[in-house]
Amino acid sequence: MKKIILWAVSAALTVCVIAAFTVNGFAVAQDTKVYVTKDGNYQYSYLLDDDASPVGAVVVRYNGNEKEVRVPNFLGGQKVVAIGDNAFDFKIYIEGIILPTSVTYVGLYAFADCYSLEYIYLPGACVDFGGNNLNYTVNADLSKCENLTIIGDYYGTEDEPVAAEVLAQDLNLEYVALGDVSMDGEIGADDARLVLRHVAKLDELSPMQQVIADVDRGGEIDSADARGILRKVAKLDPEWIFAEIGDYAGAPVEDETVPAAG
Repeated sequence: MKKIILWAVSAALTVCVIAAFTVNGFAVAQDTKVYVTKDGNYQYSYLLDDDASPVGAVVVRYNGNEKEVRVPNFLGGQKVVAIGDNAFDFKIYIEGIILPTSVTYVGLYAFADCYSLEYIYLPGACVDFGGNNLNYTVNADLSKCENLTIIGDYYGTEDEPVAAEVLAQDLNLEYVALGDVSMDGEIGADDARLVLRHVAKLDELSPMQQVIADVDRGGEIDSADARGILRKVAKLDPEWIFAEIGDYAGAPVEDETVPAAG
């Protein structure tokens, strides 16, 4: 398994890296410089190709205080493709984490000791979990993580399992797929009805249900999500049709960055 080893103390320090990573089938190296977003919430570094040109971004450390963290799709003008080792550890107030669809790798102990974590969305492209990094959190204090649910794109089959679903099974955690708003293990017309009732403000979905309901990742729950669920139920669309937007679920594009000192 290829992995990134990150030593980060603060935004003012550089990172000592031993890195081997693959983006779109090509081996890349990680930049030794750490940058911080203008709001201070994210420290990140770049993945570099053989010509030292950036081809992706890695979240090194999250410094924010949100209960639900929606990781930006872009940092420093590059797509976020990895979550580094220990990037969110000891963030005991975080209840939900939503990763962008571009993430393919989650590092070791990325969410260790996030005892309040109730749900995490792992996109279908994310197939490398750094040695089941969530396992550390669960084993450290199972009672504080007993409500943790992993959200993935689809329900797999015995012949074609979904990586996020397999991870949930390995860790004895709950798993739910996008579109299963009722969280009953099936995607049906009733899930579309729940979405429409939320849109009409007749009922209010929980924060976790809202992540599950936003099947087109348009950043808001609307009738298009209900339509997408019904089309999937009718087998008109075998896969979700994601909105062509810069970020998943309204996460801000970080188009202004300042380098960390050092």
